[in-house]
Amino acid sequence: LDPFSGQPASKNVAVNLGPEAMDAYAFMLTREKPHLSDPAISYWATAKCVGGWRTELAFKGIGQAMSFGDKLATGSNGDQTLDYNDPVSHAHRVAVFDRGRLEMAFYMSPEPVMLSREWLVEQLQSTFDLAADRQRVLAGRADANLPDKGPIVCSCMTVGTNEILEAIHAGHSTVTSIGEATQAGTNCGSCRSELQALIERTPRPVAAE
Repeated sequence: LDPFSGQPASKNVAVNLGPEAMDAYAFMLTREKPHLSDPAISYWATAKCVGGWRTELAFKGIGQAMSFGDKLATGSNGDQTLDYNDPVSHAHRVAVFDRGRLEMAFYMSPEPVMLSREWLVEQLQSTFDLAADRQRVLAGRADANLPDKGPIVCSCMTVGTNEILEAIHAGHSTVTSIGEATQAGTNCGSCRSELQALIERTPRPVAAE
């Protein structure tokens, strides 16, 4: 297994792939590397991020998924725990804060969890003094005044997909022009091919004659 992600070295062995039905999916942030040996977990993949670890999980049972999230929160160091449980949709979320810093967050749903992972990862570097800001983390939504960057394309300048798409829609139709507008691709240049691909597959408004 890969020592960080826990995934098998599938490039080196023959495999048979097929769909596996899951009852619950989860996205999790933790400040420390999580222990993922719990038999309730049917699938996991974890990766190091700035400030902690991000993990994708899947479970055979909704109750098992909820129990895992709650157990993780109970074992986390913190002075405040927030949780949300919707008995209709079976969505379950829990977040633990310690002196205003996010220690862990767990987002579970019967369907693959639709959240901005990049925005949530950034919250591991923030301090939340206001209750409303902590609730926003639990909800998994950025403030309207802090637009979501989307998945990071240019790691050198921390420029996300949404920022690049906004520049394209504003009329920037070349990699150089996007670099001038957002700084993406202006340092090491390794993301320039991805910028070009975004330009090519993004429809732009046709100028009126």
